[in-house]
Amino acid sequence: HTRRTAPTAPAAPAAPAAPAAPATPAASATPAAPATPAAAKFPNSQAENSLSEYSLVCVDLGTLWMGP
Repeated sequence: HTRRTAPTAPAAPAAPAAPAAPATPAASATPAAPATPAAAKFPNSQAENSLSEYSLVCVDLGTLWMGP
């Protein structure tokens, strides 16, 4: 009976959480996306016309970035 138990044990390691690890780095890429629009604010500051149009977008976001 012990021999039958041995093959069962290796079956468990066959399904490791290794694939779950790669999923973690993928999540890190998500926060990077929001950082992109944030950087767009700086170039917009140079163009006053862009600020007026970008301000409308801020209102949709909840006026949390620029405000009034």
